[in-house]
Amino acid sequence: MKRGLLILFIALSINATVFAQTNTWDGSNGTNWNTAANWSLNLVPTSAHDVVININATIDVDATPPNLKSLTINGNATVSFTCSGADRTITITNTGTGFSIANGSSLTLNGQNAGGGRSMNIAFAAATVTSNIAGRLTLNTSGAGSSFNATNSNTTVTGIITNNTGLFTSTMANLSFGSGGTYVHAVNGNAIPAAVWNATSNCNITGITNTAPSGLNQSFGNFTWDCAGHSALISLNSQLSTINGDFTVKYAGQANPGNGRTQNGLSLSTNTDLTLNIGGNMIIDHYASNATWLILTTGTANVTVNVAGNFNMSLTGSGTCFFDYYVGTTLNSLVMNIAGNFNQTGGYFDWTFYPTATGSNYTVMNLYGNFSQTGNSIMVTSTTDAGTPNGKIYFRKTGTQTIYASTPANVAYTNFDVQSGTTLEMLSSLYLYSSTNAPWGGQFVVNGGATLDLNTYQLLSSVAPGSNNAFTLNSTANVITANVNGLQSTTVGSVSTSIATRTYSSGANYTYDAVALQNSGTFITSPVVNQVNNLTINNTAGVNTTGVTLQQEFKVASVCTFLSGVFTTTNTNILTINNNATIIGADLDVTSTKYVNGPLKKIGNQPFAFAVGKISHGCRPIYISQPSDVTDEFRAELIRGNAGLLGPITAAGLERVSACEYWYLDRLVGSSNVDVSLSWSGESPCNAQSYVTDLPNLVVAHFNGTSWDAYGNDGGTTGNAVKGTVTWNNVSTFSPFSLGSLVWWSNPLTVKFINLQAHEKSGQVKVEWGNIAETGVDKYFVEYSTDGRSFVEINNTTARKNNGERTDYSWWHTTPANGIIYYRIKAIEFAGDVSYSHVVRLDLNKNNSGITVYPNPVKGNNVNITLSGLGEGKYDIIVLTMSGQKIMQRSLNHAGGSISMQVDLPETIKSGLYSIKLSGS
Repeated sequence: MKRGLLILFIALSINATVFAQTNTWDGSNGTNWNTAANWSLNLVPTSAHDVVININATIDVDATPPNLKSLTINGNATVSFTCSGADRTITITNTGTGFSIANGSSLTLNGQNAGGGRSMNIAFAAATVTSNIAGRLTLNTSGAGSSFNATNSNTTVTGIITNNTGLFTSTMANLSFGSGGTYVHAVNGNAIPAAVWNATSNCNITGITNTAPSGLNQSFGNFTWDCAGHSALISLNSQLSTINGDFTVKYAGQANPGNGRTQNGLSLSTNTDLTLNIGGNMIIDHYASNATWLILTTGTANVTVNVAGNFNMSLTGSGTCFFDYYVGTTLNSLVMNIAGNFNQTGGYFDWTFYPTATGSNYTVMNLYGNFSQTGNSIMVTSTTDAGTPNGKIYFRKTGTQTIYASTPANVAYTNFDVQSGTTLEMLSSLYLYSSTNAPWGGQFVVNGGATLDLNTYQLLSSVAPGSNNAFTLNSTANVITANVNGLQSTTVGSVSTSIATRTYSSGANYTYDAVALQNSGTFITSPVVNQVNNLTINNTAGVNTTGVTLQQEFKVASVCTFLSGVFTTTNTNILTINNNATIIGADLDVTSTKYVNGPLKKIGNQPFAFAVGKISHGCRPIYISQPSDVTDEFRAELIRGNAGLLGPITAAGLERVSACEYWYLDRLVGSSNVDVSLSWSGESPCNAQSYVTDLPNLVVAHFNGTSWDAYGNDGGTTGNAVKGTVTWNNVSTFSPFSLGSLVWWSNPLTVKFINLQAHEKSGQVKVEWGNIAETGVDKYFVEYSTDGRSFVEINNTTARKNNGERTDYSWWHTTPANGIIYYRIKAIEFAGDVSYSHVVRLDLNKNNSGITVYPNPVKGNNVNITLSGLGEGKYDIIVLTMSGQKIMQRSLNHAGGSISMQVDLPETIKSGLYSIKLSGS
């Protein structure tokens, strides 16, 4: 029994092996399918055969073959099936892999005309057959065509199917296009096969002339319309609704030597509403000499197009390229939502085209990326209907997006709307188009919570003066300008006055942000004139510059922020800080680059630090305590000058007032008494260390218009001689105020010498010095000594400026003695005060070389350094601790020979041992 069973099993195995046979085409005896000698088994294929064709071959199927177990095209073979006598159908039966075209191989199904139309077909038996097309399958155009019936199969396409005039039958259940799989619809009309489309698969429409294909209501991957023979107005009738990849239009129409448009365009809809979702980019990419005309609707449809990627429109070659939202008679809602960027490098983008188009709806683009228009491209609303408004772009990105037009005039009859949360940065100027017809006037709106960064560019009117165009900055909106002429200044400011209507909300926020000197410009805010919500300065034109010069009053309702630079003001064009408003970021110090250069006004009942100063002098704040009323107004300004020149001192006990600076503090509205505090700094131009030397005898002095009549310091002092404040409580009479001294020998002096040095050349010595804030000085005297103790006057020079600015002087000593000599400068002020510089020591001994420090040990923070026997070149003088840590460095361009200079050491230097290093040429 066991042996019998074994023999039976072997017999069954042999029968099964014989049943599954591979029959390979070798074409050794012609091209006829039914010639046995053309097959490897010398048998015409039957249902028992797995048929393989792996060589190039054109095969005539002259009789309908029996069903095949499977059919495989591989080996990079190029294979063509033709038919004769009648329609021919090859049917595949295998329940496994029944049909495949390998990558690199191709199969073309050709019908014939001989004896009447005959078609060449492939179909599948009732059992489900797996079909893989990784190569190319072509349904050819000759004869009655051909067909591929995917019904009963599970067909996956990762290669290319090209349908010329054939018929492709399928359902989404049995046909799928995988990643990279492509269907080419090269036939006019006809049906696109029903399938499941991978997001990176491709459906390419290439053969349409005058009839739209059916089968558009699917979820495609990439969808391309590239029909060079397109010769009619074709509407897709809202059937195309889902594209998960890119939507590309290359050829869609024919050129017209007139306006470029004929009725030969492609319309996505007519009278049925459409929502088209595009998961990738929308690309209008016309090339060569034909034409492309894509239209959202040619009827009354409401259309929404959602683009997850970019919108790219280009034109290459001599043809024409148009994209129109609308061509029809009644305008409804037409919206494009673009998540990516809008890029137009060529072509004609028209919001509404057609002379008889009517309707008051905007054609809208909601843009979440950047806008760029370059080349000869045009954007326009070209309708001649007087009631149809311009197209409108809403900028909606949360964050920053940019707008750029290489030729601003090419963006015409378009409105712009910046939404809350968006910062729109202009990378070029833009035109708002002027029109005597109100709906066509260009509008630019910055909504609350939105920001418009104009950079150095401009919003202009297409003609001057404009008509019906408008710029609107709403409450809580933000505007930033880097234009040197400010936000509005005739036709040269950021917003041209040629624009018909310009609305600036007093509840908006304004920022001046430039690398060059700016004017504020002049503009009217509403509903409160000259008021802004927040005001910010970020001007980096440089230290000791005027920063932003106000050309009108600015009343700040909330916060005035100093990021960099100064506001330069006058009593007319003043900066006013309203009740409960604040200043942040201003540096209340002489080294500050962030303050008000001119008068500053405060309204309200808050204590306040007036961040006032002067260029080349720094910030010298004056403080008031809390006034009693919310309507009280105080104005303060720093004056760089000799307070003693205003008038005599009549207050008993007051000996001196500052010869360097004083303040105007005016109470403009109200009757409040306040505490007044004046500040000083050891880094002030007012002679640094010796400016304030005796805090107990330091007072706030008051000038009554005739004399210095009163003073006080009952609020005490803060800080020390380097930096601090002195306060006079309960002041009731105002303007001006100065630091004063109750003893004549201390507190505040005026002259601060800088850059004192002596340099020997050709037996003569050049003596140089400067006064960092010259005011109240009559003469300077150069004094000379050979022993460092007894000095004689050898020159006198009259002070040149006395305007509080830095002033430099030099004088040549033609007969100096040999050896070691000394120089110092004496200044005599108009008030009779005398000031001396430090002494510089110069060694004219030609045999000596190196560095000499005088005095040594150093006293205070000033030291005289002499360099002898050095050649011409650039040198660095470096002061080091004994552990080698660098604490100061000064560079010197030396003309050769000996030089002696005064060097100010850091204020923070401690007593101890230090070394000086000289390096360079």
